[in-house]
Amino acid sequence: MVNKTITYFKQYFFMLALAATFVGFSAFKAASRHQAESGWYTITVDPLDPDNQEHQQIEAFEGTAPPTGNCSTLNNQDPCQAELDLTNFNSSTPIDELTVAEAIAAGASSSVQYARRNQ
Repeated sequence: MVNKTITYFKQYFFMLALAATFVGFSAFKAASRHQAESGWYTITVDPLDPDNQEHQQIEAFEGTAPPTGNCSTLNNQDPCQAELDLTNFNSSTPIDELTVAEAIAAGASSSVQYARRNQ
């Protein structure tokens, strides 16, 4: 009986170790996918009220360098990107599913800098 048990564990040990490794890396990948970075995020705004943070939907992370070109900190039209400091951000909801106001309520910096469209 003991021999059968030892043989069984020998046969399936590698398969069990491989399955545990797969589960572990999958959980790590899922957790890192929801990590938010501080930096510039593309936002969509309500054309009738573009400066209302409750209607500024966060979209994609663009990077840490200030944007240039048609969407720049030197322009003065509607906001197109927002710089968010997420050092103290604490939300289980991914950042790209929040508005700027919701991100601030979840710990993002309250002094948001904007890049705006040229025209």
